[in-house]
Amino acid sequence: MAEASLYGRPLGTIFDLLGDDEPALTNALGWALAESPQFRSHLIRDVFGESTIASGLSTLVRLQPYAKSGGFTDVEVVIPGKLMRIIEAKKGWALPSIQQLTSYVARFDDWETPQRAFLVLTEATQQYARRKGMPTLVEGIPLVHQRWADVVDQATTARARATQSEKRLLAQLTTYLGEHTSMRKLDNLVYVVSLSSEKPESASISFIDVVEKKGLYFHPFASGGWPKEPPSYMGFRYGGRLRSVRFVEEYKIVSDLAADIPEMGVHSQTHPGEHFLYRLGPPVEPVKTVSSKGVWPSGRVWCMIDALLIANSIGDAVRMSEERRKLA
Repeated sequence: MAEASLYGRPLGTIFDLLGDDEPALTNALGWALAESPQFRSHLIRDVFGESTIASGLSTLVRLQPYAKSGGFTDVEVVIPGKLMRIIEAKKGWALPSIQQLTSYVARFDDWETPQRAFLVLTEATQQYARRKGMPTLVEGIPLVHQRWADVVDQATTARARATQSEKRLLAQLTTYLGEHTSMRKLDNLVYVVSLSSEKPESASISFIDVVEKKGLYFHPFASGGWPKEPPSYMGFRYGGRLRSVRFVEEYKIVSDLAADIPEMGVHSQTHPGEHFLYRLGPPVEPVKTVSSKGVWPSGRVWCMIDALLIANSIGDAVRMSEERRKLA
């Protein structure tokens, strides 16, 4: 059996040819909606409680269409003169702005469709979307927010009554989305950070103890150079050397750290902002001393887990990892 790759990257599905960025995910979704009537019908019915789209009427699935009345949209599903859905898809937890969605409203008038709705796809939880002010109506037009994980579930369910060609397509779609969306993409990279013995302002617990005693770690969400997506592994260093590597078992975005770490007190009130909060697995400690040499005192770096555990220093592990990536 042959294995295909592109620029050294394995191709597990036909959709992997598109890449894994936001436009790639959007186009994969649009193609599957166009090619699988069962998936198209199931998604619309599941999201909006309607079966109109399965009635045999001619349906248009438009990818990245442009109109002067609203610029580019991601995906439009249209039954001319009857129904229109605008799908706005985001990779990660980012949400579209109300201004952006409002700019698309005129698109519905262009098609003169009485049944209108927005579907927003992100990796954010419903709780997070509500907290960030995601509306249920945009100028009177219904808006539904779903996670990419919900789309995977809908595609999986649609396969049960699909044709053989649809089954093959949807199997590849669920694999592709499962690897590149919410679904964290697990790899062998470690995000190595420095821990301080000091306590955050208004807190009664040190940064070190949050990790060592609570099995938790937090950092700002998608700002100041911090990751926009949770890493597979966290590496912790203090006292001039690497102390442990831990798998990130669970994560969520929080605005009040004290809800999970009572010792943080009113820190979130005096320092408002959203944070990734990780629940960590058991520590894996290096069998030899791995010094912090080659890294700035407060520096944060990425490296491969095996390189980190066998290197003499974190700086060496970073260089080893970079050399491997160049050879890939």
